[in-house]
Amino acid sequence: MTVSNTPSLHPIVVEISWTDEEGTAFNLACSFRFKNVRHAVTGHVGNASESWGRLLPGSVAGRLATAARGGQLPTAEDFGAFVEGVGKAMQTSGQRPLLCRYAEKTLGVMRGDQRKSFRGSTPITKVMLVLQSGGVAFVEIDGGEGQSLTGNFLTCYFPRPRQPGWTSGKRAYAVSVEHFVMKWAPHMHRCGAQKIPSSNERVKCSSEGREVERSRFTFVTPESWGFRPADDGVLVFREAPAWQ
Repeated sequence: MTVSNTPSLHPIVVEISWTDEEGTAFNLACSFRFKNVRHAVTGHVGNASESWGRLLPGSVAGRLATAARGGQLPTAEDFGAFVEGVGKAMQTSGQRPLLCRYAEKTLGVMRGDQRKSFRGSTPITKVMLVLQSGGVAFVEIDGGEGQSLTGNFLTCYFPRPRQPGWTSGKRAYAVSVEHFVMKWAPHMHRCGAQKIPSSNERVKCSSEGREVERSRFTFVTPESWGFRPADDGVLVFREAPAWQ
């Protein structure tokens, strides 16, 4: 890979805060490391089908996309601009809040056409934030206690569910909300709507060549995601409310 103005590898920390439905305040010190930003840039910013112009200034998104397609690394300036744009969007998502905490366990990985299984792997706590632009950002929690957490930015991308409204910037976040609710809250209530996952809910899926199991989903707060009580009090998904 061609190196262009290789940036400093010092991580940039962004503070993300939110308050859950019980009024408990949390703070997450999220470290943006160059290798993870590079992954997001090469894997997603360079993808013409993703709407990065909604999240980053057009000039920054354009330079990053051009660098990714040309096999170049982001410059120090564009690394900082990426962190600033994505970090601010994550902070705004926390203020809403529109995030989900969950545990992820690797079950196996594909090596060519062979699957290697992992037994007894330790689940990792992660946070996903839906951004107003329709993008989603992922953080791996690696430390902290109680309400004060530390973690590492993993990636950010624009999912492409085939649903009406994705091309509308005002509705993009709602389409992403619906997309992940359908994935992570797969069971139906008798009223015909998805019901919020229980603490022992498990969802298996593939992620970048790995087979993973996700569990212990906590949608913070359920109302901001669009969950409402059914007649029997069970929280079911109706629709994502307007972004305020």
